[in-house]
Amino acid sequence: MQMQPVGMKERYSEIDSLRGIALLGILVVNMLFFHSPYIYFDPFNWYTAPADKAGYQILDIFIQASFYPLFAMLFGFGLATQFQRFEGAFLKFGIKRMAVLLAFGIAHVLLLWAGDILITYAAAGFVLLFLLRLSAKWLLTLGILFYLIPNGAITLLLLLVQRLDPESTAAYTDVQGIEQSIAAYGQGSFSDIFMQRLADWNFMNQGGLFLVWMLFSILPLLMFGAAAAKGNLIATIRKNPMRSLGIGVIFVLLGTTVKWIPYFTQGNLVTGMIQDTFGGPLQAIGYGFLLLTLASRTTRFIGWRPFVSAGRMSLTIYLLMSLIATTFFYNYGLGFYGKIDIQASYGIALGIYAISVIFAELWLSKAKQGPAEWLWRKLTYPTNK
Repeated sequence: MQMQPVGMKERYSEIDSLRGIALLGILVVNMLFFHSPYIYFDPFNWYTAPADKAGYQILDIFIQASFYPLFAMLFGFGLATQFQRFEGAFLKFGIKRMAVLLAFGIAHVLLLWAGDILITYAAAGFVLLFLLRLSAKWLLTLGILFYLIPNGAITLLLLLVQRLDPESTAAYTDVQGIEQSIAAYGQGSFSDIFMQRLADWNFMNQGGLFLVWMLFSILPLLMFGAAAAKGNLIATIRKNPMRSLGIGVIFVLLGTTVKWIPYFTQGNLVTGMIQDTFGGPLQAIGYGFLLLTLASRTTRFIGWRPFVSAGRMSLTIYLLMSLIATTFFYNYGLGFYGKIDIQASYGIALGIYAISVIFAELWLSKAKQGPAEWLWRKLTYPTNK
């Protein structure tokens, strides 16, 4: 079989629009890391101004930890769709494809931003390649087990530790990390920013956290997406839209309830983990069902077009948003790091996304795929005519 990229007629516009919306949600959350030393402070107690507290709470409950799981599921959906097209020829092709994505991720960390997700997707994708021969039912079942058993055990362990020593699970603020981030990103040279970027990445992935998170949080999400593709979820949603809307509402309500936990109990490491680990994916599944159903019923609605364009070249848009944001905030660019509040970050995020969508529209008016997608496919497919 001659391997070729998916043609326009083979694409699901609903998936492209959902991918574009997920990118916007990811950007809004990532703004915290772009403009402040977010990874080094306790967000439940850091903000003191009422507007900032309210802004963070809205972000935390409705967006944080909900859109990267959605994007991960869409990544798994895409891999399974390619597997179904290429079947026996897919493994070697898939390994090469994940290797190129890994290279993109490494370059992203080294040149732009420490909060990269591409490295994690590539690593989880390598594992998923060997599971794609499983049926949709097995992918879903094993994905649920891989997710719930280790994450449930870690949560129970933290609850036990909290009961024995409540202070040990209090959210931690690293004053030195905050000061170093402000000095590097807000005032430092390109080399200072480079070294801080490496320090940030190491801080977030130390002690084997990368491997644990990839295997027990991201890989199962990819498996859910692959199960959706192999189970013909889009056809099911198109056939039973009201049932799909109902499923979406139930999952959104469940996820949102869980994500409220730190605010009607106490915000700490335990409630924060419960919120993100369990509430986020539940909410993501709900958002996915709701948006896919709406998109399938209103395919001609012009309002979907910006999201479809962003979704068609999601790798390019993801990297472009990092480029714009770091140039806006870091000292080698406009130098706004540490100088804006949460409300302002929402507006800036929308501006960055709008610029990215305009770029996507202009680019796709002349080409069939984004520049990063073109390079990815050029380095992956045996032929690309």
